[in-house]
Amino acid sequence: MDEHPLNSEDEAVICEVLKTLLHDPHNRALLKSDDFPKKLQKGIVEALRESGDALLDTLLEGAPTMLAERRAHREAFEADLLTFWGEGFDLYETFHVCCKEAGQDFFDPYMPAPEQPHDYTFDALMGLHGRACLVASEVLTLLRAGFPSGAHARWRTIHELAVVKYFITEHGQEIARRYLAHDAIQRHKSADLYNTYHEKLGYEPLEHSEFAVIENAYRDALDEFGDGFGKDWGWAIPGLAEGVSPTFKAIEKATGLDHLRPYYRMASDASHANAHGSLSDLGLHDPFGILVGPSPVGFADPAHGACVSLFQVTVCVLNYRTDMRNAITLNALSKLLHQVGETLLNAHRRAEDALKAGHWEPADPDAELDSTAERS
Repeated sequence: MDEHPLNSEDEAVICEVLKTLLHDPHNRALLKSDDFPKKLQKGIVEALRESGDALLDTLLEGAPTMLAERRAHREAFEADLLTFWGEGFDLYETFHVCCKEAGQDFFDPYMPAPEQPHDYTFDALMGLHGRACLVASEVLTLLRAGFPSGAHARWRTIHELAVVKYFITEHGQEIARRYLAHDAIQRHKSADLYNTYHEKLGYEPLEHSEFAVIENAYRDALDEFGDGFGKDWGWAIPGLAEGVSPTFKAIEKATGLDHLRPYYRMASDASHANAHGSLSDLGLHDPFGILVGPSPVGFADPAHGACVSLFQVTVCVLNYRTDMRNAITLNALSKLLHQVGETLLNAHRRAEDALKAGHWEPADPDAELDSTAERS
């Protein structure tokens, strides 16, 4: 027996092809011809292609109406979401703007003058702070759109930035210099990957002269800092205990921020293809459902986590040059951070109560699928 029996739709397509072929009496002789199977296969392929083209035309013709309906539904969902989470999201955005402006206000007065020694720590800290503010904006966009696990996955990046920033702050100029110089290692790895797969990707190879520049910078970095520098986190080796392999987890532990590892693991589930990520999405309120779109719940952890990590990043910047203004700013941000957490927790409770009361029924068509129908 065929391991892949035809379903009813496949049989219908084949029957249609046969009817088309045999409609002309002259084609009936094909049944007795030796090449009938090949001609039948060719007919099926052509029928499938024509059917696919027809379906595509139908989909594109109906797309404007479908998209208008979905966008209207989405706007209504996001507006409703703000009735529960709006205050928390507004405080999140306020906190984010305050941290961003604190970094901007720090940059100009403390940027080293050209005649001063190069301050690698300043460069590293400001670059990391800018990235953290950027990712925090991405988190807010995902929050407002109803994607808590996506927001939590982006929080993971801010946490990594905070860990690296703490490590650099603790160990000073040499680690900061190594961190910045490690760009040569990453560029080389990227170039190697590109050269390996450019043909399959349909791209031209790197110019020999371009790769030579990357290769020379890579070799120079290894000559200066040692072979261990070529590892993904090799720049951190001097700041770790002897014999400890340079990994993010080791750096996290060295900074004392490893107590956030459970949240980091939770956020990682949304980034990887493990089964747990499909079964434990922050927005999933039906344990037997499959989340395929936005959710009205699950925003407290990613939103508050992003603010906590952004605060940690900002602390490293403002404490690099301590003065009265920076101390006052950090005190105000600390109080605002507490208020953000309390507001988000209250919003979480209200949203959960509303969900249990059926506020979001019938469900958003982009939300949870009927688990019974999906798994049957």
